[in-house]
Amino acid sequence: MDQTLARAVEAGARIVVPANNSNMNRYAVLRDPYGQVFGLSRYSVGGVDNVRARTATGTVMLTDLVDIGV
Repeated sequence: MDQTLARAVEAGARIVVPANNSNMNRYAVLRDPYGQVFGLSRYSVGGVDNVRARTATGTVMLTDLVDIGV
């Protein structure tokens, strides 16, 4: 994550939300040189199989996460 953030800043992005840890991932939010906001996230709970989300009807497994391997 830190190397990717450094490369983005070198390419002209600005950090909006610095790298931070939650209970399921490490994430950051950036703004590219054209003003578009984007986020980086690396899950850290032992894999996608362990990621859960709380919805109005209860807790469900997340199955639509894509690991692009960056």
